[in-house]
Amino acid sequence: MIQQEFQFQKLNEFQQSDLKSHKILKLDFKLKKINSTDAGTLANHLQDCQNLQFLELNLMSNDIGAQGALELGKALGSLLELNTLIINLYNNKLAQQGAQLFFQGLSNSHSLQTLQFSVQWNKINDQGLSDLGSALQNIKPLKVLKVDLQNNLFGQKGIQMFSACLSEMNQLQNFKLNLEKVFIVDVNCVGKGLQVCQNLLKITLKLQQNNINNNGIETLGLSIGNLKQILTVKIYLENNFISEQGLSNFTQGLGNSKTLKRIKLDLSSNKIEPSQEASNVCYYFQNINSLNILQLNLSQNNQCSYDTIQLCNSIKNCINLQRLELQLFSSQIKPQILQEISNSLGNLVHLQYLNINFSFNKIYGGGASSICQGITNLKKLNTCIAKFDFCEINDEGMFQILDE
Repeated sequence: MIQQEFQFQKLNEFQQSDLKSHKILKLDFKLKKINSTDAGTLANHLQDCQNLQFLELNLMSNDIGAQGALELGKALGSLLELNTLIINLYNNKLAQQGAQLFFQGLSNSHSLQTLQFSVQWNKINDQGLSDLGSALQNIKPLKVLKVDLQNNLFGQKGIQMFSACLSEMNQLQNFKLNLEKVFIVDVNCVGKGLQVCQNLLKITLKLQQNNINNNGIETLGLSIGNLKQILTVKIYLENNFISEQGLSNFTQGLGNSKTLKRIKLDLSSNKIEPSQEASNVCYYFQNINSLNILQLNLSQNNQCSYDTIQLCNSIKNCINLQRLELQLFSSQIKPQILQEISNSLGNLVHLQYLNINFSFNKIYGGGASSICQGITNLKKLNTCIAKFDFCEINDEGMFQILDE
């Protein structure tokens, strides 16, 4: 009888186990000073786990170089039953050659459907990232791909070459890419690569702390919006250089979708100024009849009170929303416009969950109680989180809020 699940934190204990019995295996070998020779030994034992279907392998902060990566990739690629691999190679010594050799070996797999990997801090350059992408596109059964590429040596050219490989992964259903703080300026290439993946249901892009400007996201929204089956989009763009025009183009593209059910968009700490384009951020979402979850963060920009009113007027037309999360802290919101915001929120008759954050705005007690007035009209609402930290609310204002 094949045993179901094993966990090991010591390499020798794994080596001495009944390798052929493993079906679900979790190996935590972080910070074990494993070098390429040790990785080769590990690979030999993994190769004997021929019944393995699920492997979680943590090799963070070791000394694995190109030869060890080659042996590991070949071993994992030879496992005929393996359908899920979660591997953490953070802070090793792969560099360009190691990354190429590991994923070339892994690309021999004919069963792998879910792959999640981290190769942060491995000195992977442009060519290394291109080779990585070329190897990944050869794993034909792949449906779930989650990639963490932070803190390497590649730049815009590497991202473009990697993204071109995505167009060959037409079985993908779930894609997550972490490019936080890699100082790229353009992510349209990612959208271009994904737009042919018409089986995609979920996309998560972590693009924080880069140098992305308006041109850098011009067609990203459109590429995603044209995916025929897409259900969930989560895009993190905080701390970039996107202005109101870039935001408008991006959301207009997303608004083409006929299938999206959930949008999460973080554009905090960008360059969004008061304008018609800024106030229309959700205007294009009202045509997505399937949309029932909207999570929007526009905090720490320079939009004015008028923009906020128009934003909420657009949101109220997303009539099928069941969950709304609206983060507007440090957004120069004035108390006199909160009644209009409240009236807009009060029109979302299907809303069941509401989380609003107006912290660090000078809205005082009366403004906060105005928001609460509109919320009381939402008959289906069962969860409400409202934050008014540092809003200069006095005792009287607090009593008004509690009364509502």
